[in-house]
Amino acid sequence: MSKNAAFIPSFRFKIAVRLALVLLCVSSSLVFSDISWGKKPTREEIRNLIEKLNTNDEWDRDKTIEKLKKIGEDAVPFLVKVALDDESLFMRIGVKEVLIDSDYEIAGNELIIALEDTDIRTRRRAIKWFSEWLSKRSWNIKSKYLYIVPKLTKLLDDKNSSVRSSAAYALWSMGEKIAPDDEVITALTKRLNDDKDNSVRSNAAGALGSMGEKAATDDEVITALTKRLNDDKDDLVRSNAAGALWSMGETAATNEVITALTKRLNDDKDDLVRSNAAGALGSMGKKAATDDEVITALTKLLNHKDDSVRRNAAGALGSMGEKA
Repeated sequence: MSKNAAFIPSFRFKIAVRLALVLLCVSSSLVFSDISWGKKPTREEIRNLIEKLNTNDEWDRDKTIEKLKKIGEDAVPFLVKVALDDESLFMRIGVKEVLIDSDYEIAGNELIIALEDTDIRTRRRAIKWFSEWLSKRSWNIKSKYLYIVPKLTKLLDDKNSSVRSSAAYALWSMGEKIAPDDEVITALTKRLNDDKDNSVRSNAAGALGSMGEKAATDDEVITALTKRLNDDKDDLVRSNAAGALWSMGETAATNEVITALTKRLNDDKDDLVRSNAAGALGSMGKKAATDDEVITALTKLLNHKDDSVRRNAAGALGSMGEKA
């Protein structure tokens, strides 16, 4: 080729040049971003980035959340502190999105430490956040945190009702997988029997219903649930008591329980209570199916105005088969 000949770039050369330009642009954007990939972020950089969550601009918040997720474990202690202490709802919601998706065990450890904080609000938030964080984890990770159960059991006696309620709810969300022992069952039953706060009794009832055979074969549990079903003035407590008996099924099918559930079908003004009572009777097999009053009460509800009540009444009669 002569020295004066024009240089004609090859196809491969053009591609190489374009790739080089793309890489240059990407690397430049990283250099000037809040947190670069080239170095570990400082504590101040992490704090500044978390502060950017305090905005109602969803686009900006989403970008900040993604940046925090990329930082990983180094950001967790700062995120947990914001989750437990910050007054800004935007900040707490943004931090929640980062933490809930995190598999870092340090998040769970930080939240467990906060369970014993002297501040009531911090204890309550720590319980709530831990149970939500744990619900997203695989059981391999969950099993490492079973030592929290005694801590939650202790918090059922906390002087603050919202802490007691949160502790009962956390145990409810963990359910039978925690292999509940006598201490847990006894503590929840005490809350169900004696607590003056409606939400504590309600969550305690739900928790006992989730504890499997250990609770279903405990006479004191069945007695407490039946008493709440008969006497409690709060609709949700009665509803969760019926729901707990529903999950226990035939194991809980005493004459007293069946009578109490049938009374709820006939007399309760709350549709959810009636619906759960119908479901509970349907789960109790032959013992409920041979009771004429049960069949009569369920049949009446087939024309109830509430769809859930009608559906569970029909389901209960269907499960009883020829007996109904």
